[in-house]
Amino acid sequence: MRSKVFISVIVVVMFVIIVIFTTSEEDKVATFESQKVMTSRAIDVARDFKTEQFTIDYDESSDYLGYDSLPDRRKQAEEKYSMYVTESHMTKILMTALDTIAPNLAQDSKSHLSVKDISFEIGNMETESEVSLDYDIEIEFERINQEGKKEIISNFGQIRVIKTDEGWKVNKDIQRMEGLHEVRKQFN
Repeated sequence: MRSKVFISVIVVVMFVIIVIFTTSEEDKVATFESQKVMTSRAIDVARDFKTEQFTIDYDESSDYLGYDSLPDRRKQAEEKYSMYVTESHMTKILMTALDTIAPNLAQDSKSHLSVKDISFEIGNMETESEVSLDYDIEIEFERINQEGKKEIISNFGQIRVIKTDEGWKVNKDIQRMEGLHEVRKQFN
């Protein structure tokens, strides 16, 4: 009788262990898939933001630079970037004049700007609500007086995207834009 009880207990314990391992493996797979989807959404927002930032038509670039007051610049920047960035990053964009870098480059180089390519790698942070990304970006300059002639500069940076009530938004963008400084030197 004791051996039957002992065997029954062993069978029950084995069953519980198998259920625990099976469930935990399924949960891991589901969590991994969920994280991939979230990271993909964060990358999409980062890509859209950088594309919006560096797609500038030369003929319209002076429109970005014609504001004398911060409220007017803020309104314009919000129209352009609010769907991509948090309020705190919007403030940083305005306070550091990041919204004028690409339009100034378009004006200085007399070029249309566009993003030729951008690639992302997961940085040092990836959680359910925050993703840090390293990026390489190729910005194409098409001179207005030299149809068809295009120059490309490559740069890199880091961008942090967080999940907000409104969806994924850029909370920080650290641009290491040495290539842009080189372009600027050519035209000054």
